[in-house]
Amino acid sequence: MDQRETDLSLSSLLSSGIACHLDPIMVNTILKGEFVELEKLLIPTLDDIRVKGDQPGTLVVENGFFEVKGNWESCQIKSFSQWSTAFEVYMAVYLVTHPKETFLMLYYIRTLRRFSDQMAHKGVDSWLLYDKCFRMRKARCGTSMSWGVIDSELYALHILIPSCRSGSELNSISTLTNADSKSSDTSTVLKKNQQVVDGLCLEVNAESQHKGNSLSKNGS
Repeated sequence: MDQRETDLSLSSLLSSGIACHLDPIMVNTILKGEFVELEKLLIPTLDDIRVKGDQPGTLVVENGFFEVKGNWESCQIKSFSQWSTAFEVYMAVYLVTHPKETFLMLYYIRTLRRFSDQMAHKGVDSWLLYDKCFRMRKARCGTSMSWGVIDSELYALHILIPSCRSGSELNSISTLTNADSKSSDTSTVLKKNQQVVDGLCLEVNAESQHKGNSLSKNGS
């Protein structure tokens, strides 16, 4: 796709409504494949706005873009429905410059839906951390990393291991990884993730070995 076709596609997208609320800086960031916080892609509603102090926020349209004026704090993404709404906006813009990744991104949505369902019985949202760290890594690796391939390291940290841990252990893991994921330094986040994975894998291996030794003794 040449620049003229890209400009036409982008113009059509922004006029369609799905991404008309995004400012030019955010649009450009997504087009370049850089990491963005999905919460910033949602259109804030009056019900979503949490009041800070005594003055509520006000939803206004300025220069063709939605903007919240005043003291406010938008709600965090906590459900798959919220996540998919934000990701669809991201995907619509991203595909203007990466059209060949359409089906891979559809597969990614399906994967995250499965992760969300898988962790629902635990009452944790570690699948959101998987998504955040995956997109951080994707932004750094570019097209060499596919939306259609599950990242085994992040899967172990945010899906596999949490699914077999107790509630208190999950809370401590979630607190640690969530705090790390707020860092803007992607290399720091991914390094921290690897350290947590290594530590938890050692614990799981130790537990498995202990159970195996116990079974051997009982069998003899």
